[in-house]
Amino acid sequence: MAARADSESPRVTCPQHAIVEGSTGSVLASVYPEKAQSPYILVAILGLILFGIEGLIITDPFLKLAV
Repeated sequence: MAARADSESPRVTCPQHAIVEGSTGSVLASVYPEKAQSPYILVAILGLILFGIEGLIITDPFLKLAV
């Protein structure tokens, strides 16, 4: 392994970057926090259950259009 010269500094990498929008000066981040997916899955399951129950209960097609 070769010795590193004193003038070489280790490269520091930062995974987060930001952009400053020029006209307003607002800072736009490139990394956003993750959102939990459980509320979206819960809404999808609830909608599937409710529309399934509605389809089984209401048999008249014209009444289904009204609901």
